[in-house]
Amino acid sequence: AHVLNHRLSLATSTASRGRQNHQQKNNATLLVDLYQFRGDDQLPFTATDVFPEAGRRTILKQFHRFLAHEEGTRLGEDIEELHDMRVASRRMRAAFRVFGKAIGKPLIAPYQHQLQWIAWELGKVRDLDVFLAYLREYRGACLPENRQGLGALIQDRESARRGARTALLAAIDSEQFSNFKQSFAAFLDEELPPLFALRDGHKTVAQGAAKDLRKRFQAVIDYDERVQVSPSPETFHELRIAIKRFRYSAEFFRDIYEGTLDPVIAECRQMQDALGEMHDVDVHRSYLTGFAISLRNGVQSSREQRAAIDALLQSESSRRAEQQRKFERVWGEWEQGDRRRHYVNNFSRIVGIGHPLPSTATMDACSPAGPALDNRPQKER
Repeated sequence: AHVLNHRLSLATSTASRGRQNHQQKNNATLLVDLYQFRGDDQLPFTATDVFPEAGRRTILKQFHRFLAHEEGTRLGEDIEELHDMRVASRRMRAAFRVFGKAIGKPLIAPYQHQLQWIAWELGKVRDLDVFLAYLREYRGACLPENRQGLGALIQDRESARRGARTALLAAIDSEQFSNFKQSFAAFLDEELPPLFALRDGHKTVAQGAAKDLRKRFQAVIDYDERVQVSPSPETFHELRIAIKRFRYSAEFFRDIYEGTLDPVIAECRQMQDALGEMHDVDVHRSYLTGFAISLRNGVQSSREQRAAIDALLQSESSRRAEQQRKFERVWGEWEQGDRRRHYVNNFSRIVGIGHPLPSTATMDACSPAGPALDNRPQKER
C-alpha cells in the first residue's frame, strides 16, 4: 500500500507539472500575441454591454499599450517611451478603481499590487527625466553667470537617474515581472462568463458609467471650500489626483457619449497640467533647498554655485505662481452652478439609450442653493 501511494503521488505530481508547463507555454503564447497586437479599435464596448466586460476590455486595451512601450523603455533612447508605459500603467490602475468591484476585487488585487510596484519604478525615472529636462532648458535661458553654477546640480540629478534606471531595468528584466505579464495576459484573454459578468445586478455600461462619473465629479467638487481658503500644497496635490481620476473615467467612457464629455475632459486636462507643474515645483524646491544647504556647508562649494541655486529657487517660485493662476482661471469657471449642473446632467444622457437614465444620487454641491438635480444622461500626466 505504501508503494502504491508513493506511485500515485509521483504520477499526480508529474501530471500537475505537465499542466503547469502547458499553461506556461499557453501564457507565453498569449503574451507574444499581445506584444504584436495593435488593434486597440477592436476592443470597443457599447452602452448596453455589461459593465464588468467593458472593464476587461478597457484594461486589456491599456495593457496592450503598456507592453508596446516596454522595449523602448528598456532601450532608453527616447524618454517618451518610458512616459507612455507609465501612463498606461496609471490608466490600468484607474480602470481597476472604476471596474474593480464589478469584476471582483479579490481577483484583481494581485495585479494591482504588481502594477503599483512597476509604476513606482517607472515613476522614479520619469520624475528625474522631467526635472533634468527643465534644468537643461532653464540653464540655456538663464543669466550667463548662473549657467556654470548649475553643473553640480545637474550632475547630481544625472547620477540619481542612472541609479533609478538601473533599478527599473532590474525590475522589468526580473522573473517577477515576467510572471506578472504572463498571468495578467491569461486573466484578460477571455471574455467574462455571462453569469459572472451579470452578477452585479445586471449593470450595463450606461448605468455604471453615469454612476461612476457622478461620484468622481463630486469628489472633485468637494474640494471647493479647501481651495478657497489658503490651500496647502497637499490640498492641491490631492485635488490633482481627484481630477485625474475623474478625467480617466470620462475618457474610458467618452465614446458612448459621442463628444459631450470632451469639454469637461479638456478643462480637467488644463487644471491637471497646472496642478502637476505646481507639484513638480513643490518637490523640486524641497530638494533644491536641501542641496543649497549642502553647498553652503561644503568646503568646495563656490559662490557662483550658491547664487545659481538661489536664482533657480526664485524662478521656481515664479513658475508655481503662474501655474496657480492658470488653475484658478479654469476652477473659477467650474464654480458656476449652471456649468456644474450641465456637466452632471450630461453624465446621464448616454448616446443610444434614447432617454436619460434615472438619477441615483444628488449633487447638492453643483447648485448654490443646494437642491438635488434632476438627472433623468499636450503631454499626458
